[in-house]
Amino acid sequence: MIRELLAAAGDDPGAGMSKAKGETASAGLTTPESYLGSARARNFSNGTIIDGVRNFGSLKQPGQDELSYGGKWRVSPEFATSDGGQLGLKFGAKKVYLVLGSPGQSRKVSVELDGVPIDPAVAGKDVKGGAVTVTGERLYELVSLPRAGDHRLTLTPEKGVEGYAFTFG
Repeated sequence: MIRELLAAAGDDPGAGMSKAKGETASAGLTTPESYLGSARARNFSNGTIIDGVRNFGSLKQPGQDELSYGGKWRVSPEFATSDGGQLGLKFGAKKVYLVLGSPGQSRKVSVELDGVPIDPAVAGKDVKGGAVTVTGERLYELVSLPRAGDHRLTLTPEKGVEGYAFTFG
């Protein structure tokens, strides 16, 4: 039906099946998809998230299934840009993904799990040496645990890194 609608609109619907793969949510998953932009920001321990440049002060530990901004961030409706800030998350899941972008150049985001640099054994496929190198706007895998559990994630992005949305598996 989608191909028919695209063709009717004058677009090329393509042929064949896509190579996209889905992932089944792990048992024990508790944390819902979470957005960093003000338009859909929910479950922040900082309270209501509004547009603009704001210094959130020291990173506070979020409660279960909550996020927390620390330091300076530029928040827009769809994403937030680090200006020397940190991001905290207390999650219940096996895998953690985050859509990130870095306009104009590659930048790094350091990743800590439960207060220490993430162990390579549980680091997501995009984490090397305790950090993600953000090159383009896409979904990055940050954490890949053997089973779902409750953990604390702390991200420290370089200035200019954009964060959009967390998803969990």
